[in-house]
Amino acid sequence: MWWRKYASKIGVINPQSGKIQEFTPNLPLELPDALYFDKEGTLWIAAHGGQALVKFNTVLETFERIEVPDPRALPFGMIEDRYGNIWFAQHEIDKIGVYDPHNDNLIEIPVPTETSFVQFVTADNDENIWFVEQQGNKLGMIKISEIPSLGLTQFQDQKMELRY
Repeated sequence: MWWRKYASKIGVINPQSGKIQEFTPNLPLELPDALYFDKEGTLWIAAHGGQALVKFNTVLETFERIEVPDPRALPFGMIEDRYGNIWFAQHEIDKIGVYDPHNDNLIEIPVPTETSFVQFVTADNDENIWFVEQQGNKLGMIKISEIPSLGLTQFQDQKMELRY
């Protein structure tokens, strides 16, 4: 593939010194077309040519690759919802991906317009997810209407004594 000739790494520039620090994952970053920093400071990279999202932990300086189910997907723009899920466009397959990094779960939501070519997603102040159907000449919105289960166990009121 033609993109394999590129550096396949990310870098950060220190504005005071002008020095560049580079990070290289074990697997190549095929066409890293979009970057997104989530609320926890994690850098998400859309490996457009590699059919994956790549998670870069900025503290540990480690990479994690999340493969998308369809090899034609071409991940692109990303946004985070209020629950920490990463929403991303997949412009070749008319589906928007949603990845829950806390439970390592990825689902896809169909876009109703065929050949919609969704590349860009964003969220508004009400936490709705908006996307552009470039070839469909439409603007779409996904309203998040349900709170995800947190899997919390309810405990009955019990007396507890602690001695030390």
